[in-house]
Amino acid sequence: MVPDRYTLFIDRLFGLEPLTDMAAKSGVEGVLRVQVRPSFEAEAVVSLTAGVDGWKVDAVVGVKSAWWAGAGEVLRDRRPAWPTADVERHLLLRLHSVADAAVRETGCLSYAPPGSPLSSWSVLRNAVRRAHRMPDHVTLDGTLILIRLADPSCPTGGTYEWGEHIDESARQMRILRLIAAALRSAGLIRTYRALRSELCNPPLYQKLGYSFGVLTENLLTTFTQVID
Repeated sequence: MVPDRYTLFIDRLFGLEPLTDMAAKSGVEGVLRVQVRPSFEAEAVVSLTAGVDGWKVDAVVGVKSAWWAGAGEVLRDRRPAWPTADVERHLLLRLHSVADAAVRETGCLSYAPPGSPLSSWSVLRNAVRRAHRMPDHVTLDGTLILIRLADPSCPTGGTYEWGEHIDESARQMRILRLIAAALRSAGLIRTYRALRSELCNPPLYQKLGYSFGVLTENLLTTFTQVID
């Protein structure tokens, strides 16, 4: 899966180095980048770079949703006479205050003990690829989590959307929680809190104390009463 225009635009908005450039650097074994895009809250982007001795962690957390500030226009053809590059330049200028207000954090982390997805680049890369194929999913309320991989052998190693449907029972959530724990260990507390809040964010019907079946039953009852 190739990253879409909006994914790449978010990278450019926050001034992030392209993954292909990061993966091509000497001593870099690979790079994983996570974009966390809630429906109504600010975005967060985390990049984990695997080096000789461990992980370098770079993160940016917005204070305002770029989407609701107008970034979504990069996907719309409201100005058909404008080349795509001109539309993006216009939006980058318009949204510079959103990017400038974002919190940026960086830190380093040793490789985890054997058995953890964070024990090496190859283990993490393979864990992400395996997790993406898991068939059982539940809704993560209104949040898109997009993971990209790149390494010298495959600069465009893969893009994985774990958004509206995420495997609560096993591998996807384990990897994301390990990344959140790594952020905390590396001292990136603001980013850790942003990611952790999304991972702990239950669907709306769970917040209201309903099971999905009870919610559906209540909706059908209400609809029937309105019709009657």
